[in-house]
Amino acid sequence: MLVGCLAVVATAAGSGTALPNACTLLTKAQPEKVFGHGKQLAVTQRKAQKFGTGAAATLLCSEQVGRQPVSLSLSLSGGGFGGIRVISQTHPAGLGSGDTLTVGTSPAGSPVDIISFHRGHVFAVVTANGAAPAILTVFARALYKLL
Repeated sequence: MLVGCLAVVATAAGSGTALPNACTLLTKAQPEKVFGHGKQLAVTQRKAQKFGTGAAATLLCSEQVGRQPVSLSLSLSGGGFGGIRVISQTHPAGLGSGDTLTVGTSPAGSPVDIISFHRGHVFAVVTANGAAPAILTVFARALYKLL
């Protein structure tokens, strides 16, 4: 599972391209309403991290929304994730070209639900393991509009 994000902005070396603040985007997308199915959930355990530097930097933000773990990862280059058994992959509308919703299980058997997409120069990965794919898609669309 992805953890963390940063409350700072990373700049790609020499490109002048900055990543938006992942925690700010996560907050603006209002996961407490989306994952609460109309009820306001408590948001706790927010964690921010940065991995890498320059063009290889990744900003991560994770938090607990009610009982649902939610995270957002932003980078300037697409990446991948491995080690999961893929049950299905689809391309939901409203997230631009190159988007993928992956539903699967971890090696331990726990649910894995990931949407990856890009907008402009920013690549995003949204994780809400165990969430309904439809709810995760609604949330990813809100984040896409904010980028």
